[in-house]
Amino acid sequence: MDRSVSPAITIQQFDDLRQRLWELPEQLGSQLRDTLTGKLFFRQLINPQFGFQRRLTGGFVREAAILAAQPNNNPLRRMFEERACISLPNFVDLAFAAYSGIIEGRRVLDSAWFEPLLKTYPGGVLNAFADAVSVDHYGLRQFCRGLPDADRRLRSELFEFPVLTRYPFLRVDRQLHCWHPMVFFRGMEVFVHSVLSESGSAYIEPFSRLFEQHVVSEAKRFPARFHTEDEIRSWLTHGAKVPDGLLSYPDCNVFVESKAKLFDESIMCVGHTERFAHMTKSLQLAIQQAWSASALTREEKRAPEQVLKASRDYLLIVTNREVNASNGASLAEMYPPNTLTPTFPTAAPYLPLERIYVLSIEDFEWLVGGLNLLGLALPEFLDECVAADSKAESSVFFFEQHLARRKVPRSHSALVESAIEESVRRLERAVQ
Repeated sequence: MDRSVSPAITIQQFDDLRQRLWELPEQLGSQLRDTLTGKLFFRQLINPQFGFQRRLTGGFVREAAILAAQPNNNPLRRMFEERACISLPNFVDLAFAAYSGIIEGRRVLDSAWFEPLLKTYPGGVLNAFADAVSVDHYGLRQFCRGLPDADRRLRSELFEFPVLTRYPFLRVDRQLHCWHPMVFFRGMEVFVHSVLSESGSAYIEPFSRLFEQHVVSEAKRFPARFHTEDEIRSWLTHGAKVPDGLLSYPDCNVFVESKAKLFDESIMCVGHTERFAHMTKSLQLAIQQAWSASALTREEKRAPEQVLKASRDYLLIVTNREVNASNGASLAEMYPPNTLTPTFPTAAPYLPLERIYVLSIEDFEWLVGGLNLLGLALPEFLDECVAADSKAESSVFFFEQHLARRKVPRSHSALVESAIEESVRRLERAVQ
């Protein structure tokens, strides 16, 4: 932190330190056990690597775009702008300005970098952006000391992605020093979430409703009959729990359920089956809802004929961030035995765990837009995914690997694309 008082080390000492870090996992005494299964250990181990390997896309504006689409007096929009001290459009624009510098290879952004924007974005706005995404040495110490469990030494810390995503820049003498390009990218993806999550349920409950609307809107872009949550509920006994929607295809039903939760880093690096199951109860609830709808729809026979005649079902659980939960079969392996047991056994033949996928909203938008561009039917693609996952040599852990393998064109929602285009136009006008 302070090089003036830190001892210099030799290259040999540096290499020794790096070697000790390399050997650290073996020294931890990690071993597979009932409470740390192979899949769960893999999930834990890959978490800090995944963030550095996953590319950045324009999807980092998504949460800002969802809130910016709300009226100016929307409580969540006001909450963000009051906490971050910057408007949502200005945040997106300046995030793009910083992004352009980072992808050019700059690791330090100074006042000269932002100077061309001063005509449109006053100094106060630029300073507010800098304050929102950076801290000085003192602020960094305060931030780290204020983290949950800051006074405890938890083994799970070794599997966290750097907490510096909250402040991807270190501010030194009016300069913004980027810790690492991927820390910046990941920080921008979750920045709105990071700021608002400090409010807990006051944020996530209303946001989950907006998120559900967005997921449903995206699902309706598929060329299939979409049945809403209310429609599904009308087919069933009063009080039945059902997913957010159902895409009806000839011989196939695809249930869609959105899950917007805080999903903090502790969930990403947990290494105990029972704790993981407790922290992801929302995923279990989504699966039980789909099993309930699958079984009761066929028992009560009030649904449209195409829905009733479908020989197979799928469930897509769409989360507001990547939670590394893979598919239903993998999820069951990461839980204590018998955690995922259907309340309605008759649903199992139609909706086995292998036909349940947990995917991020980024991957869901990619799936929707990409399959539409290819003219590929959703059930056909999902059948391919299940077939690939049934073999050790072709199975994957992340849904995006299925999309990449099939060379599905990367795509975003109209909401995200519009937000990007509008921001680029504003920045182009600002520098002219």
